[in-house]
Amino acid sequence: MRFGRRGSIGRRRCRPILVEQGPGRIGIAGLDGPDIGCHDSPGRGGIGRHFAGPGKHDGDNAGERERGHGGERQAGRPVNSIEPTHAHAEDNASAPGSCVISCAAVRFANSRVPPISVDARLRCRLMKLVKAGLAGALVVFAGIPMGATAAAPAARLAPSSLTFGAENPAGPYPPQSVTVSNSGDASLIISNITIENPGQSTGSDFTQTNSCYPFPRSLAAGESCAINVGFFPGEYGIRRGTLLVFDNAADSPQRVPLTAYAYPFKAMYTLDAFGGLHPASAVSPAMSGAAYWPGWRIARAAALLADASGGYTLDGYGGLHPFGSAPAPAGAAYFGWDIAKDVVLLPGSSASHAAGYVLDGWGGLHQFGGAPAVNGAAYWAGWSIAKRVRLLPDGSGGYVLDGWGGLHGFGVGINPPPRDISDTAFWPNWSIARDFDLFSNSTPTTPAGFTLDGYGGIHPFGFHPNGPVGAGGYWPGRDLGISVRLNPTSTTATPFGWTMEGWGGFHAFNGGQEIPQAAYWNGWSVAVEFVVVR
Repeated sequence: MRFGRRGSIGRRRCRPILVEQGPGRIGIAGLDGPDIGCHDSPGRGGIGRHFAGPGKHDGDNAGERERGHGGERQAGRPVNSIEPTHAHAEDNASAPGSCVISCAAVRFANSRVPPISVDARLRCRLMKLVKAGLAGALVVFAGIPMGATAAAPAARLAPSSLTFGAENPAGPYPPQSVTVSNSGDASLIISNITIENPGQSTGSDFTQTNSCYPFPRSLAAGESCAINVGFFPGEYGIRRGTLLVFDNAADSPQRVPLTAYAYPFKAMYTLDAFGGLHPASAVSPAMSGAAYWPGWRIARAAALLADASGGYTLDGYGGLHPFGSAPAPAGAAYFGWDIAKDVVLLPGSSASHAAGYVLDGWGGLHQFGGAPAVNGAAYWAGWSIAKRVRLLPDGSGGYVLDGWGGLHGFGVGINPPPRDISDTAFWPNWSIARDFDLFSNSTPTTPAGFTLDGYGGIHPFGFHPNGPVGAGGYWPGRDLGISVRLNPTSTTATPFGWTMEGWGGFHAFNGGQEIPQAAYWNGWSVAVEFVVVR
């Protein structure tokens, strides 16, 4: 029992009272209600009382009422220790057997309450700081409108990909443009623009110039700049690269795939002896409706329309079999026996109108599709010596190759025959010549090209090369040479091209670049002709 000082005013003092809150759990009273854990201190003439009940000690007073001068309160059973019952009790107040201690309890504890450990005090202070930080974060978060996002740049590249050479794989390849625009709401800062080229290339297939330079370049929201991409193939075939734009957008670097088709001819096929027409480039489509004679080596030649959408296959009897978009041949000759050798189409032949000539073994040229008759052509009645026929690029005339290597000009319609060629390779009494080709810039007065013999040798005519011409494939003693084709860009100053042997292999000569291999029959001489459109 304690007496208040005389003349003093009665006041309430709060001290933490440790109470048992459940089995194995200890709490501190005096934190939730106005009276819990408090007792009266005496005022003037007042006596403060704190008793445990009749016959009971304070340590045994469980669930009793405590009374003081200032009212009454419900108290739990005081305990003598606040030690936690497991290692993390202070941190997990809801866990069974934990010691629940508030910072208020630590602050107001005095000598009448068992001492609180330093760890507990530190944890209380840390908890207070954490609560303060969370409160601040909630205030900041509350200030951001629901669904709002921070301003950010966004790069948009259009178009999303580029393709070169799909329509004209032989070139030229016009440059194409990609627009870089900022579709975000913050400045887009471009730090670099570059090209990834094919790893196997002999050079840089793709190049770029742009209006975004100099770097770093800042584009405001809605602003744009342009990139021009050029294609200059280092090799033939399908070429792939990537345009890269580096900037401060989240998806940097942005990528634009680059695909290009580079081949020396608009269309390329290998004709086999059974009539099979095999695409020799990725942009040469498979032709529908082509004739095919399995097990019968009767196919002799093929010719393509100017746009490479179709053409004709010639069989040994003179039959012309259209494929793709080619119209039925009007007025074509038919011999009924194996004498037909080659077929050519006049320049500009199309799906709506196709015209040309069929060569027979005696040298006869038979027009079809309304083509004009020829004049001045050589003819060997009863002697199957003629091999191939080619027209000049302007269609005004052409030449027939005989088996000994002779070239014989003829005129088309009213046009006179082109200039005689007297400097070609010639093998009298030996039928070893197999094919020939003319440069794309040949004219009636300046015809020039190469002849191919059966062993793979190539022989210039109409010009004198600056040096020895390196052969692609050469097979002395083996009659494997089938076709020769000159690159459309080659000239008498820089002649180069390809030969094809009977197994289907292509062989570049005189520095020409290799072209991707098409159909190939290893050890089986079944290829008949390398069919192209320039």
